[in-house]
Amino acid sequence: MRDDLLVDQFIQAAYDAVSFIHYIEDFYGKDGLCDIGATLEDCKEACIVYLTALATNGEKLGAWGDGDTVDRERVRLVLEKVLNCTERQ
Repeated sequence: MRDDLLVDQFIQAAYDAVSFIHYIEDFYGKDGLCDIGATLEDCKEACIVYLTALATNGEKLGAWGDGDTVDRERVRLVLEKVLNCTERQ
């Protein structure tokens, strides 16, 4: 029974990650609320960078906020500073 719980948690985490990536794209992608020209691939990469930073440096960065506004804004910083996405005029 314990293995089933772990599988369910893994599936939920994967679903949450995909949902968060699309949330980022809805904000920072083409025609998003704050369009900085981020592609879906940019959003995926920025999320990986951010989550890796949390996993390796979480004591300095703080905890994962379940994909809240703070997490979104931190990913925006990665999009801008690491991937060079810029605000559209």
